[in-house]
Parts: sequence; C-alpha cells; structure tokens
Amino acid sequence: VNEGYTELTGYSVPEATGRNCRYLQGPGTREEPVAAMRDAIDNEEPVTVELRNYRKDGTPFWNRVTIAPVRDDGAVVNWIGFQEDVTERKEREQDLQLFRRAVENVGSAVVITDRNGDIKYVNPAFERQTGYSREEVAETNPNVLASGKQSAEFYEELWETILDGETWEAELVKQRKSGELYH
Repeated sequence: VNEGYTELTGYSVPEATGRNCRYLQGPGTREEPVAAMRDAIDNEEPVTVELRNYRKDGTPFWNRVTIAPVRDDGAVVNWIGFQEDVTERKEREQDLQLFRRAVENVGSAVVITDRNGDIKYVNPAFERQTGYSREEVAETNPNVLASGKQSAEFYEELWETILDGETWEAELVKQRKSGELYH
C-alpha cells in the first residue's frame, strides 16, 4: 500500500500489508460490487466497481476500486489494486436522485426550460394538470399552454425577472390540451 491508501483508509502500512481489503467492508457495503470483484478474480479478469467502505475510525466512504491481474508468462502471479475516494460525487448523485424523486412526486406542476424557453423537463403533475405528455412538450415552448389571457408585456416581465435570477410569481390562466382554461 502507498501513502494515498493510508490517508484514504486510516490504516497504516503494517496494518494493511498482507491483508485482503475486505476489512474495509461494513454494514453499508452492498454485495453486488463485492460479488463482481470475486467473479473477476475467479475469472482472472480486471474489474472496476464502486462500493461503500469504511475507514479505520468507522466513517463510511465511497470507493472506486479497480483490480487487475499481474501476469508472468500468462499465469496470474499477483493482483494490483487502485482505490479512489468518490464520496463527493456519489453524495451529489444521491442528492440528485432524492431531488428527482421529490419533483416527480410533488402535487404541483414543475416545468424546467433552458434559457431560450424550450421545455427540458415536466413532472407527472404537469402531465395530469395540462393533458400533455412529456414527449408532446419536450423541446417546445411553454406558450403551448397560452390562453391569450396574459399580455406580451406580462411574459416579457416574467422572462426578464427569471433571467436576472430573481423569483417570479403570479397567477396565470392557462389552457389545457383539451382547450379548457385553468388557473
């Protein structure tokens, strides 16, 4: 093991040398990546997995592990492993998944557009409220819901406000796919 390994795991060189890295596993370590590593070793193949491991002090971290056979005349004589702390990225991914689940399940319609106003995302509540599917409105402008009840100036103020990074709020009269108006 090198200095990076000891910094990542908290185990000293003597504590880590000669041991299988399974000692880093703990209650939150999923079996799937461990099984993938076991299969790769059995088949003498390289593999890369991401799994939750634990430092010497018990704190969890997300670890990207790559192991590969070292061969001599075709025979595996050793294994080399690389470990990378990917905790920050995995935590961001988990936060994004949580955010997505919240947006998907909220009762209010959510529409996300790019700076040009083209729809990039709508949630299921939008679909229920408007009658339009995601596929029907993807890459279109939210004016597909226009009822004609708001002026051009009204929409100019909306875009000016949100493009300045400010919060905009108002009550609108929109039109469902069926033609029915709603607030």
